[in-house]
Amino acid sequence: MSPNYLYKSALVVVFLISMIVSCKKESAPTENSNIVEDTIQTNRIYNSMAPIYVRDSEFAIVQKLFQKNNLSLFDFQIWLYQSDTIGNHYVFCNQFYHGIQIMAYRVIFWFNNQDIYDNLVGELVGNITIDTIPSVTTNNAGILFRQAIASDSFNKNNLSSFRSYGFNAELELYDLNYGKEFVPKKFILVWIITVANGAKYPVGCIRADSLHLIYYDNGREYNR
Repeated sequence: MSPNYLYKSALVVVFLISMIVSCKKESAPTENSNIVEDTIQTNRIYNSMAPIYVRDSEFAIVQKLFQKNNLSLFDFQIWLYQSDTIGNHYVFCNQFYHGIQIMAYRVIFWFNNQDIYDNLVGELVGNITIDTIPSVTTNNAGILFRQAIASDSFNKNNLSSFRSYGFNAELELYDLNYGKEFVPKKFILVWIITVANGAKYPVGCIRADSLHLIYYDNGREYNR
C-alpha cells in the first residue's frame, strides 16, 4: 500500500469527521436557531413599582402607617388599601426584586386601629440572587406564544387578529417549587406574554433564561 494512498485515505477520514461534527453543531438547538421563523410584534412592558392602584389619599395613609412602624415600602407595590368599621388597616402589596414582580407572592400588612403593625398575611420573600437580564428575546417569546395559540382549539381561529394587535411581554420572577412543601424556593426569570388588546387571556409563561413554555392559559384550560 503506497504512502500516497494512505495520505489520501487519511484526508477522507478527516473530512468525514469534520462533516459529522459540523452537522451536530448545526443541529444543536439554540435560542436563536431553534425558533426564529418570523417577526412577532412583541412589546416589552417595564414593571413600575409606583402605587398606581391606589388614590393619593390612600397612599398617604399607607406611608404614615409604614413610617410609624419603621417598615420600608421598598420592593413593594401597593395595589389595594382597605379599612374596616373599627379602624383596622389592610395594605395589599405585590413583592418585587430589582424592579421585577415576584409572581404569586402577594402579602397583606395588617395594622390595628391604633395604627400599630399587627400581622402579615402571606410570605415575605428574600435571598433571591438570580440574574435579571433575559437571554430570550421578546420576539422569540412571542413566536413561542403564537405557536401555543395555534395549538389552542379555543383561540386558534383568532390568531390572525391577535397578531394584528401584537403581544406584550413583561418580565417576572416565577417559583418553580411554588406550592410544594418542605422544598426550597427556586426562582427563575420568565416572560409573561399576553395579547396587546388588554384581554387577560390567553396568557403564556415562558422561561427567559431558556426558550421553554412553562404554562399556557386560555381562561378555560391551563396547560403546562
